[in-house]
Amino acid sequence: MEIATRPKDLIAFQWGYCPSRQPWEDLFYRIGDALRWRLDDEGRIRPWVYFKGALQAGNIGDPLLRDLLVRGLHLNGLDIECAACGASGVAIRIRDGRIVGLEAARADCDVAVVGQDGRIHPCPDLDDPPMPILEVRSRVLATCEGTVIPGMHAP
Repeated sequence: MEIATRPKDLIAFQWGYCPSRQPWEDLFYRIGDALRWRLDDEGRIRPWVYFKGALQAGNIGDPLLRDLLVRGLHLNGLDIECAACGASGVAIRIRDGRIVGLEAARADCDVAVVGQDGRIHPCPDLDDPPMPILEVRSRVLATCEGTVIPGMHAP
């Protein structure tokens, strides 16, 4: 999935419903947006699942994890470097299931959970877990609470 920070500035990340590595403008995020998840045919969010027949699409992550740092990347999959200081690694800050900003990424993993005390807990086991393939007809997208997002559909 991509986040638009300024017009034509895109940062790719993998958490929530990820339709593909291709930019899909209808699904770009902006600061303040709730993460989107694709529902199965029974109206449930299935974590860590690919959808059969879709172009590299899947629910990557678990909607129960709502406070995170998730590594942001260029669309080519490489790390982003700070133009000012040259530091490598940018993370998308997710708070209560919404994108709230950008900050330095953790060097030791792509996903870190932020505890209630604000401490950052690296979770390398969430970097690339096994994902089953699920066949669904539903194209409905919802927030992590399962609230359907009107007008938003999976490609």
